[in-house]
Amino acid sequence: MNRPIAFSLLAGLCSVTASQAAVLLEIDISNPAAVRFTATDNLAAANSSYNSNINGGITIENFFTSNTIEVAAGAPVGGDLSPVIGTTATYNRYGTYQYDNTINFGQGDDLSVYTATNEGSESQVFDTSSPAFTGEAVFDFSAFAASLPSVGTSGNIYPGYTFEAEPTVGQWMVVNTAIPEPSTYAAGVGLLALGIVFYRRRTA
Repeated sequence: MNRPIAFSLLAGLCSVTASQAAVLLEIDISNPAAVRFTATDNLAAANSSYNSNINGGITIENFFTSNTIEVAAGAPVGGDLSPVIGTTATYNRYGTYQYDNTINFGQGDDLSVYTATNEGSESQVFDTSSPAFTGEAVFDFSAFAASLPSVGTSGNIYPGYTFEAEPTVGQWMVVNTAIPEPSTYAAGVGLLALGIVFYRRRTA
């Protein structure tokens, strides 16, 4: 390959890679009754300072596969997911809505996650020199398991819950982190033991 062309292709590839926001939340949907959003150590892709209460929080855009989902604001969230920078203790409430259409909670395929307070003192700060989140949030999505995204699906994370000038701070991604049942481990160990016995008899 012509060297200038090769360098041009490499530069273009690096540019595309650099423009893609890092995955900040890995999501395990293997148990719809306990869907887990786990923070990574990746840095935020943009700077932002916003309230983390019901008037702000974060948006997990296009999370559900259907916009018929409707969960009123205030549904509980378990775990200890929180922004690394700011005064927020944990994100402990969620609701559904349509990020690019309305500011009202209700029918939509987007997920709003926030803190259960209307106090203006709760804040979340994202900085490109710091990881965005820490901890893990647990959601009970068993009532609409059929609308959960498949493994490999990804999307944007925005501060706030209205379609405005807040930047994309990162990506969410559904990962395959299902843990085998104990019986699976037991069966595997049993097969391994039989294999060892058979091998020893063959070599005796």
